[in-house]
Amino acid sequence: MEAPSIDPLVAKFIIDSQASDMFAMITDYKRRGEKTSYVAVAVNTPEFKAAYLFRPAKEVLAKGGLPQSFRDQVKNFNILGFIQEGEGQASIDLLAGLNKPFGAVRSVAEVRRGLHPGSVLTFTNHFLRLRGLEKDISGYTYEEFTQAVQSRTEVLKTLKNSLG
Repeated sequence: MEAPSIDPLVAKFIIDSQASDMFAMITDYKRRGEKTSYVAVAVNTPEFKAAYLFRPAKEVLAKGGLPQSFRDQVKNFNILGFIQEGEGQASIDLLAGLNKPFGAVRSVAEVRRGLHPGSVLTFTNHFLRLRGLEKDISGYTYEEFTQAVQSRTEVLKTLKNSLG
C-alpha cells in the first residue's frame, strides 16, 4: 500500500503521536523485563486485529515472502504494524528500524529518527479507517483532521494512547 499524500501538519501530528506511543510501549515492555521481541496488541475484535510487532532483524528476515524492498529496510531491531481484517490476509508495514535493542532506547526522539514516515502514515490511515474515520487522512486539512479526531474520542484515545 502506498503512503497517502497528506497535509504536512497532519503527517507531523501522526508521526509524532506514533513515535510517542511506540516509546511508551517500549518503556512498558522494558519495565516487564522484555527487551527484544514482543507484541503490543492495539485492537483484537472479530472485525479486525491490529498490533505493533517489536522484532529483531533475524526474526523479521526469517519470514518468507517479504519483498526485497522491505527486506532492504530491515535494521537490527524493527517495529512492524500488523492489521488483519476479519479472517482475511494480514498486512504488515515496517514502521521503524533501530540499530540498538529496544531496551537501550532512551527517548521518543530516538524512535522518531527510526520511523519510516510513509509506512507509518499508511498503517495509521488503514487503522483509523477501520476505527471509523470517515475518509482517508489525505482528505483532511490539519484543522479538519484534529476536529475529526477530537470529535471521535475513541479514535483520539487510540491514536494518542494506543496501549495506555
